[in-house]
Amino acid sequence: MATKLASLSRSPLMANDRMENERSSEQGWAWQRLKTEACRLLVLLALGMWLVPALIFLVGSRILGPYGEIDTLAAFYIDLFGSLLEGRGIAWLLVSSLYLFLSLIRLLTGFWRVIHHSAARRKGLAAE
Repeated sequence: MATKLASLSRSPLMANDRMENERSSEQGWAWQRLKTEACRLLVLLALGMWLVPALIFLVGSRILGPYGEIDTLAAFYIDLFGSLLEGRGIAWLLVSSLYLFLSLIRLLTGFWRVIHHSAARRKGLAAE
């Protein structure tokens, strides 16, 4: 009887500890997810700031001809960074295009998974 009372008196504490562990685990998961997303954003913004403009300059100068009076990649970057500092939307769209494209792909694949999963569940329920 004494052991039963002792186990009953400990069980709310253990349940409380378990809830705290689950809560900290959820917070750890959310923090990890946030760090992963921030790293993804920084890498894709860096690529969008350096790689995408270089590719656009190279393709554009081959197809459309020289870029302005000074046809150099450096002049293109100077104009791009000036546009970013001025807050022009098209420059920010160019720089963030890789991140936005990847986010769109992730969103669409998430929708596809949900739709596919719910269709599979309905098919499984209909078979029963």
